[in-house]
Amino acid sequence: MIREISWYIEKNRFSNIVNDLETKAESYENSLINKKKNSEKLREEFRQLCQWHMEKSGYRSTESSFINVDLEFFNGAELNKEALHTFEKEIIKAHMYQKHLWEFMGTTGTMTVISKLGMKKDGFIYENYLPIEYRKTNKPKSPISNILRENQKAVPMYIYSDGSISNEYDPEKSKARFDTLKDKSGFDWSKKGWDPNYEIQKEDWRGEYDKDGNWIMVRNSDNPEDARTYSGAKLQSVPVIELIKEGNSGILYDPGNSLLNTFERIFILTNGQVYGAETQDTLATVSLIKDAMKELGIKQIVQVNGKDANTVQLYKKLFGKEFSDNAVVKSNEQILKIKEQIIQKEIKKQLSDEGKLFSEKIKMAVANGEKENEIIKTIQTNKIKVPLSVFNENDCKEQGITDEEMNILKNYAVPDDKKLLFSAAIFNLLRQKDLLETSGKTPQELFDTVYETVVQGKKTSENISIETTFEELCLNPSKVLTTQTVEETTINKLKQLKDALPEQKEDMKKAVNDAVDNVIRNFSAIRMSTGITPEEAVNKAVKTVGGRTGEFTPPVNGISYTTQNQQQKATRIFSDISLGDFIDTTNTFTKEVDLSTAPMKSSVNLFNDTERNSWYNTKEFKKTGFNKNDFESFTQTYMNSIKSDSVNIPVKNYSATTLLDNAFGYSTKQDYPTPLARIEAVTKTRPVETVVTEMNKISTQKYEAAEIKKDGRINREFAFVKKEAVPVVKVQRKAVPESKPVLTEQQKMAKINANYEHDKKMLAKKDPMFAKNQFWDVGHAEGEGKQPNPDSKRDTNKKTIIAANKIMDSFVSE
Repeated sequence: MIREISWYIEKNRFSNIVNDLETKAESYENSLINKKKNSEKLREEFRQLCQWHMEKSGYRSTESSFINVDLEFFNGAELNKEALHTFEKEIIKAHMYQKHLWEFMGTTGTMTVISKLGMKKDGFIYENYLPIEYRKTNKPKSPISNILRENQKAVPMYIYSDGSISNEYDPEKSKARFDTLKDKSGFDWSKKGWDPNYEIQKEDWRGEYDKDGNWIMVRNSDNPEDARTYSGAKLQSVPVIELIKEGNSGILYDPGNSLLNTFERIFILTNGQVYGAETQDTLATVSLIKDAMKELGIKQIVQVNGKDANTVQLYKKLFGKEFSDNAVVKSNEQILKIKEQIIQKEIKKQLSDEGKLFSEKIKMAVANGEKENEIIKTIQTNKIKVPLSVFNENDCKEQGITDEEMNILKNYAVPDDKKLLFSAAIFNLLRQKDLLETSGKTPQELFDTVYETVVQGKKTSENISIETTFEELCLNPSKVLTTQTVEETTINKLKQLKDALPEQKEDMKKAVNDAVDNVIRNFSAIRMSTGITPEEAVNKAVKTVGGRTGEFTPPVNGISYTTQNQQQKATRIFSDISLGDFIDTTNTFTKEVDLSTAPMKSSVNLFNDTERNSWYNTKEFKKTGFNKNDFESFTQTYMNSIKSDSVNIPVKNYSATTLLDNAFGYSTKQDYPTPLARIEAVTKTRPVETVVTEMNKISTQKYEAAEIKKDGRINREFAFVKKEAVPVVKVQRKAVPESKPVLTEQQKMAKINANYEHDKKMLAKKDPMFAKNQFWDVGHAEGEGKQPNPDSKRDTNKKTIIAANKIMDSFVSE
């Protein structure tokens, strides 16, 4: 969360967003005007940047973030700056809202179920106020997630009590509902008897006769999401390719051999106009896969899924030397089996590493003097307080030790059993560094004294003269100038004067108490240097820190009194003291360490039964205070909790989006070791005019390109259709088609009609209602878990979907 907020609060963040968008837009405009060859590349850079911001800001969902920059921001080759500026404002507003949500989320860490229910009662769903990026990466856990992990080929289908079906888990819909049998006719049945004046209570629907004379319920909702509940309108995801590391070699899992095909999807607006199209950029996708190979440490791909040896030659043309001439072709099932074996091997390795880390944690806890329950608590919290060491560079820097002093300390040969005492003495000595420097002693001389005292066991009798000020003793109560005591009667007098002080303001109490206590502690040196009385010393201490002394304070008006100058010279205090008195080994400085990141020095895997049983015979185990049975029980419980968390092997993701994430510093680079990479195919746009021409050649419906929109608000809604073209390998812009007979236009149309009639017959058999409702009722049980729109004949969107289905069928059949 801190990372995401820091991205937003970085200096000039929003102005940089605008500058980036305008720079890309102007570069593309310049290439169009001057008819440069890199126009296509610059268009894609601009488009991807626009889509990235739409997704990250939540302006549009990932599924519907496609934007035709030519249509939205250009009139021919001329940039429509007004439209671009409007878009920029919309994006900035959306990003600001995400920033607000990240900040809001930071205040909800301690929210209870009750407070969330309270929000819901007031009409606010807590989950709706979480940032879009957080919701993407923290989806609700499905109750069958463990089953899905074990069987990766399983496709979940969740059937909810409202009758909807989805492959996405919805925790709200999955809750037990008792209103599913509720009457939805609109009649009010609460009244007794029948009354012809009863009115139907309609909510978002109306009654209407269909073409067969049946009375039906027709929803009034204009929600464009309705269109997406139909199978033909479902957005087909771009191909995803997996890279699996085995040793230094790689396995390419390309389901459907998408790199050898041209994936394309056409975006049709709900009014039937063609908005745009994107097609797979095979060369860019291959480049992304090569990047993944480098990061995973894969030298060459040696296995790939496919049907025959010809597959190797086709991939070889795409990858070059990164693809082995002798690569083995295997079926999808074989590749998935190998992948599962590699995952299990990785899990085993993870558990071994965790077992060693467990051993290291116990070792650190024992070294810290912990036993039994203390060790258990340390392991469970993953936190431990360890002493600081002068032999640890980071510890020295955190305590303000200079590079020069660290170089001196490195030269001392301190035995392991004395390092803790030596470090404590050095850190305590350096707390009084400013004071000791007044004696003229150098750091080398001071450190030598500590070494002689702590390591060699020699006691020093050397006295040194030190100096400070009265004010310093008051303002820094940890500073001790002398260990010489004064007579008991004087100490009692000082304490009585302290107790007699007037009530201090709440925010001054601690400062006054600390100042007076340190004056009492150092009164011997103060009296010797200044001749001050106990009354004067106490009052001076209180005044120094701004407290109340009880002395007479001149009135604001009336007689004018002269006060002492506040900038008066500091009162110097001197003392002769034994240097040995400064060497304290009892006060140990500590730091809290996160054990999850502890260095793995141990070679003992305590999750391994054989190694654990051998460890029970060591001195280290005896120091834990555990008996064997108790430790065995604790280990098994802890190991099981680790196992349940270790089944999720990390996967590195690569896509055009992740490239921009890294470029903008939006997300940290994934640096965890993993044998798996997931690559989302890169796409590029196609001219709308070309797409429309192609569609009109094979469709009886007349398609038109969408009109230019000039306001920059990007609020178009899509119906989606997937198009799979004839398998093609693109190498240096040359097409290598598979050997298939070329069909004439008449043969194509005959095939389309035959496929269409075949599908109608098959669907009519499965769904008796299909014959009545015709083609537009296809897909009622599919989609995103929303109820279909029953307006079967009058919905313009539906007509678009019918045509889209026909086109899709024709391409798939080919």
